[in-house]
Amino acid sequence: MRRKNPGRPNKRYGESVPDWASHGKRQLLSGVIDDLRALRALGVSAVDIDFEAPDPDGTFVEIRLFHEQVIPGL
Repeated sequence: MRRKNPGRPNKRYGESVPDWASHGKRQLLSGVIDDLRALRALGVSAVDIDFEAPDPDGTFVEIRLFHEQVIPGL
C-alpha cells in the first residue's frame, strides 16, 4: 500500500494549536484525542507526531506529557 501525503504537516497538537484557522475551519489536532480517534475511525493506522523543543530535555518532557495525557485517552 502506498502512503499518501496528507498535506502540510502539523507540527503542533493540543493546547498549542489554535482551535480555528484563519479560513474559519477548525484546526486538525487542536482537539488531539478526539481528532486521533476520528482518524482511527476513518481507517488511519499511523500518525507521525513531531516533538520539537529547544533541547533534548524539553523534547523528553513533551514525549512524556503526550504519553501521560494523550495515549490513555485513545
